[in-house]
Order: sequence, then structure tokens, then C-alpha cells
Amino acid sequence: MSADRPRAIRKAAKSLADHARAIAGARDVLYYGTRYPSSILNTGIVLRNAHGVRAISFTRSADIAADFALLERDDDEGRGAILIFDRQSLRSRYRIEPFSEPKRDELEERTWDDLVNVGSHLVGLVTTPSICRSQKQRRLNRRHRLRLSELHDQMRNRVAGTSPKQVFARELAEYQRIEKEEIERARSLPISHGLLKLQ
Repeated sequence: MSADRPRAIRKAAKSLADHARAIAGARDVLYYGTRYPSSILNTGIVLRNAHGVRAISFTRSADIAADFALLERDDDEGRGAILIFDRQSLRSRYRIEPFSEPKRDELEERTWDDLVNVGSHLVGLVTTPSICRSQKQRRLNRRHRLRLSELHDQMRNRVAGTSPKQVFARELAEYQRIEKEEIERARSLPISHGLLKLQ
């Protein structure tokens, strides 16, 4: 994937992958490249793909995760990230299966369940710099985050038996929080390359 990209993006992908490998160290990890790091960290959930194969795809390669982290989407958050997961911790909770396609080995491992309580499996993460998004893209992002929040609340309701009114109040509060966050983020641009290591 990265050979077809401009030199600057290949360089950014290499830097991102190097940072991820440094955080992982000698640990047995799986990498997950995403354009929705804030949504994942705020909800604590990684959702399976909505289209195509209904699975979450991890990789054992930081380079491949970096490629996916830099693959822009219309509704993304304006930055990519590599989430670094403890492989054994994930395997103790989820059925993780190696997967490969002929002539295209991405060192992939998949789970067929939504990943919940992300923080309990997370070793660390590396992010790219944020970029300023257009009004349309920000609206799409808000919609995406609201949908994630809604799914998160639905999962929580199944467990806790919360009423629809409480769910709506939570969704509204989440929407207002995201709106405020985006305004603050826009005011603080430019943001330099972020690097976070969790214990």
C-alpha cells in the first residue's frame, strides 16, 4: 500500500510506525490503525466494520497499521492513530484468528466481536498531527461520533436497563461536549505530532 503513496506520506508512515514500535518494545502486541482515535478513546469501543467483512482487523505490523492510520476518509477526525494492544490480553477476552489473503499478507488477525473496554487492553497509542477540517467534514465527524455514542449507550442499556430519556440526555450531553471540544481544538491549531504512552 505505502509504495504507491507520495514520498512525504511514506515518510510520515515510517515515523508513525517507528514510534509505535518504540512504545510496544518487546511486548507481544497487535496494532490497529484508525482515523477515529478520539471516538474510540471516548467510548471505549472499537466497532466491527459496518460494510464488507464484519470484523475488526488488527495487524502484527506497525508499518501496515501506519498505512491505515494515514488513509483519509470523508468523515474522519482529521488525524490518524495507531492503537497498540496487548495481544495476550485481547486473546484472553476475544477469539482472535490469524488471517491472510493470497499474495497480500498484512500479518492480519481478526475478531468478529465489537471490542469493548478498550483501555484494559491498550498498551499505548501514537497519533499524527491534527489537520483543520471543513465545515462539512466536521458535521460528518459529529454525526459519526454521535452514532458511536448511541451504540455505546445501547450496549450499556442492555446491561444496566437505562430508560430512553436517560439515553437521550446522555447523547445530548455527548454532542455538546464534542462541539465544545472541536471549537477548542480549532482554536489551538496547529497541533504538533502527538505521542502518548500508557502504563
